[in-house]
Amino acid sequence: MNQVFQLAQEFRQAMNQAQAEGLFDKKSLFETFPRGCCGDTCYLLAEYLLEHGIYTEYVYGTKWPQSHAWLALADRETSEQKRSEKERHMLEYENEDETNAYKHVLDLIRNNKWVEIRTKSPAYEAELKEQIIIDITGDQFCDREEFLRYNKQVYVGKMDKMHRLFKINNKYECRGLAGVGDINEFRLCSLYGKIKKYL
Repeated sequence: MNQVFQLAQEFRQAMNQAQAEGLFDKKSLFETFPRGCCGDTCYLLAEYLLEHGIYTEYVYGTKWPQSHAWLALADRETSEQKRSEKERHMLEYENEDETNAYKHVLDLIRNNKWVEIRTKSPAYEAELKEQIIIDITGDQFCDREEFLRYNKQVYVGKMDKMHRLFKINNKYECRGLAGVGDINEFRLCSLYGKIKKYL
C-alpha cells in the first residue's frame, strides 16, 4: 500500500505542477482541477499505476445531485478473469439472433433483473469494504459541509466516511487510457503527456 500511496501522491503533485504552469486547456474541465474532473483523472491515474504493474477498478457513485469517481485496487488475476467473463457474455450475446436477444432483454425487464444488472449497488458496496481505494480529487469537496469538508489531496485506504456517503452505481476494470474510448483518447493522451513531464 505504501507504493500505491507514493505513486498516487507523485501523480497528484505532477497534476498540480502542470496546472500551475498553465498546461491545462483553459476550455477544458481541468481548468478547475480537482473540481469536476474526477472521472477523467481516474483514467489518467490508472494509466500511471498500470505502468507500475498495479491494476485498478473504476468506481462511480452518487449523492444526489453530486457524483464522484475514484479507483479501487484489483489484483491482476481477478481483473483478467472478469475481462474474460465479460468477453464470453458479449460473444454469447452477439451470437444470438436479433429476436432472441430482444426476448432476453424483455424477460430481464419483466423479472426485474434488468435493474439489478444495471445497478448492483449492494454487491459493489460489499466488494468495496474489502478493497483499498485511491482518490486524488477528493479535496474538491473541501468547502462543502455535506461532504465533511473533505480536504485530502491523496487518499489511499479503506472506504472512509466521505466515500461511504456515495451510493455506488458502477464498478468495473479500469484499463487506463486504453479504456477511455475514441472520443476522449486524443484529449486524455495529450493531457497525460503534459503531466508525465513532471514525473
